[in-house]
Amino acid sequence: MRRIAVCVTTCIGLALMAGTAIGEQNGITLDAHQKDLVDKVSSYFSAIHTLQGSFLQTSSDNQRMKGKFYVQRPGRFRFDYARPSRQIVISDGQHLAVEDLDLNTEDRVELDQTPFRLLLSSDVDLIRDAQIMEVQQSDDLIVVALQGKDPNAGGQIKLFLATKPELQLKAWVTKDAEGIDTRVEISNLDKTADLDSDFFKIAPLGSKE
Repeated sequence: MRRIAVCVTTCIGLALMAGTAIGEQNGITLDAHQKDLVDKVSSYFSAIHTLQGSFLQTSSDNQRMKGKFYVQRPGRFRFDYARPSRQIVISDGQHLAVEDLDLNTEDRVELDQTPFRLLLSSDVDLIRDAQIMEVQQSDDLIVVALQGKDPNAGGQIKLFLATKPELQLKAWVTKDAEGIDTRVEISNLDKTADLDSDFFKIAPLGSKE
């Protein structure tokens, strides 16, 4: 599990943690305004059918990687890293695979073991399904940090959503079991893309060459 956790944390900032101090933290008690903000974030993700765009990933040592990403709710997404990397991160709705085409390796976990399961389910309700760790609002930004209620399922993810001209996800940060942050910024978002579900199938590595 540790090799998978390290790999997935490196790729698109997904932190997989089991039995860590991070996973054992309790959520905050939300006031009425905070509940309203979290509900708005839930509604934002619930309204997404497809989404595609560009991403820039920055690790804690300032190493940067970029590429294209694609989302099809519920549960499907794909991140294609730009060369020189030959990594692909893909979810078919049940499993998440991290593939390295140079090394011809694949690590696979259940989607329920990642924080994205909370955001891309068929019925997104973060107050019901997540522990909310932080809620902040400024003039043009909402920040919500959350984790699954099961301490063995996934890790913390902090979401950054712009509020102007409309609510829109801009970035997220995840923290791994060792407290190391990975930030992913997204841009050029398109919610009108017609994506085929076959695009999210986890195919054998040899068929991708």
